[in-house]
Amino acid sequence: MSRGLADLKKPSEFRSIEGLAQVRANGRVLNLGAINRDLFDPDKDDTQGQPRFFANNGLNTAIIVKHNVRENERHLFMRLRPVATKLILPIDPDDLSLGGVTFMLGERHANRIMQDRLGLCHKSPDPKVRQDLRVINALDGLATLDPFIVRERLAVDGHHLPEAFAAFQLGGDHALQEYMKRQLTPLVALAMGSAVQPKGNERGLDRLLEEMFTGPQNGRVEMLREALRITPERWPQALYTWKAALFYEYRVRNFETRFARFLESVQATKIYAYSVAAPVEIVLPLRASLIARAQSAKAGLDRLLMTFSDAYRKDLIGSGSPDAFRDYLLSLHEKLYDFGVVYGILEQIVGYWEYWFISRGLTHVPAEFFMGIGRDLLGVVDPTTIGQSALPSFREPEPAPRPVAAAGAGAAHAVLV
Repeated sequence: MSRGLADLKKPSEFRSIEGLAQVRANGRVLNLGAINRDLFDPDKDDTQGQPRFFANNGLNTAIIVKHNVRENERHLFMRLRPVATKLILPIDPDDLSLGGVTFMLGERHANRIMQDRLGLCHKSPDPKVRQDLRVINALDGLATLDPFIVRERLAVDGHHLPEAFAAFQLGGDHALQEYMKRQLTPLVALAMGSAVQPKGNERGLDRLLEEMFTGPQNGRVEMLREALRITPERWPQALYTWKAALFYEYRVRNFETRFARFLESVQATKIYAYSVAAPVEIVLPLRASLIARAQSAKAGLDRLLMTFSDAYRKDLIGSGSPDAFRDYLLSLHEKLYDFGVVYGILEQIVGYWEYWFISRGLTHVPAEFFMGIGRDLLGVVDPTTIGQSALPSFREPEPAPRPVAAAGAGAAHAVLV
């Protein structure tokens, strides 16, 4: 039962900057201060000379968030955008409770803030400044801050982050580790000539996982390379792609319940008070387009996961032959990048809907309000050109006047972490 549109006027609870202290990266948040401390400890020789995100020290302490733009924030932008990239510059990176300076890329005064607070001027001839601005623009153009996607996108511009940046998130999730262990067990048995008994080799599997996701890679991981018959030169990318594929498989499986609830909620929402600004012939096709687009994108993800599952579980584990899986793995990299981008878009769409509807128990809304949210959701892909080839095409409803501020214009946004 709906709790009513009145709830949209009430500021909701939201996490403070201090609540992001333990977050490293989760698709919506990049805590660069924490990541840089973890990966680039100056006391560790093996991190010397490795590229950081930015040359600018202030940016390297920033927290970057993909933020659902509130109704009362839209006037800040020259161009309407439902999701913006927010930069939080902590006053003290070691004590986030002190707060920080916050602004969004694309808002009218963003360039001035970057110049005043960070010394970054878009007209600067300094190559380091220009490189930092390119990285900022690349992050702003992504639909997700997923570490795998971020690392690959920056590599396109020649900015190569260490693999550990994308791999560290795989090591801190116990449920993910257990999932990986279950997937690796039959491969370890294959690599050792079926001589290993999984139940008696838990410690060995744990060590193998640790090597795969945190390094260094030595004998145990080398055993897997030999079992897959992959050359040492091609092994790093193959292993990286394989880990990312297993990681996305795990995430999409856990996403199923949320996605089903999202589709059910979109379809079941009762729309009333159609008007000249929000006529039924616009609003209902918009809902149909939203559902069809989400389902089509999700089906594309499922198909790619199925090809990975077939290659891994049937060709490799089932037949005991690594050749087909090896060839598939080495061809997977580009597809996996598009997969991650589309998955990030779906995460944004579902998260945005959950924020406005599911978390508030809304089941009945005016047509004008629904049209505004629906257009926002269909517009989530606008800032992103990466991975668009993997997205299904769709026909938007005919343009209609932008609705005036709907009920709830001042609702606070909860940072989803």
